[in-house]
Amino acid sequence: MQSGAFLATSGFVQKWLGFRVGKFLFRSLHKRFGDKLRLLASGGAALDPELASKLEALGWQVAIGYGLTETSPLLTLNLPGKARRDSVGKPFPGVKIRIDSEALEKEERVNGHEVGEILARGPNVFAGYRNLEDKTKEVFTDDRWFRTGDMGYFDDSDELHILGRISTLIKTESGEKVQTEDLEEAYARRPHCAGTGRSRGRNKGRGSQGSRSGF
Repeated sequence: MQSGAFLATSGFVQKWLGFRVGKFLFRSLHKRFGDKLRLLASGGAALDPELASKLEALGWQVAIGYGLTETSPLLTLNLPGKARRDSVGKPFPGVKIRIDSEALEKEERVNGHEVGEILARGPNVFAGYRNLEDKTKEVFTDDRWFRTGDMGYFDDSDELHILGRISTLIKTESGEKVQTEDLEEAYARRPHCAGTGRSRGRNKGRGSQGSRSGF
């Protein structure tokens, strides 16, 4: 209970006054990781904003990046100390990113912003897969934009938001498409669910893909 109160206090002070007190309130925790550990970096999948805020309240700086192995590896970066932790930041200098809404079956928007596949171009984007010409053609558009396979959108501040992988979208019986990560989160919030996992299958007679999770 005391740790929870300290965490809430540290988060409040940092958010509204700009002072980092987590390292002093949680001194014993920092000693476990070593006093020289100052920065935590996240990449790949989007970092939960609530988790990012808690890590900062504990006294660490948090950097949130986005990229793939094929992009060497970063495309965008959300620097430590920013008030908003729900985005992966803006593209690096020299990197161009655009949203391809035509990659989705139907138009989608988040807060009025166009949603689509994230395409990237820049000096850090790879030239192609070695000895795999067909695979290389699949991941590049005709004008050499790299298809990341991720869904996202730009907000009013030109910061990129990641919504998930296109390949993990599943279609419900009503025709609605949902992310399997969202299903896992919904199950995980149930009080009697100890953990979650995913599997893909087909509903007999319908031919549609399904997903089961929770245990």
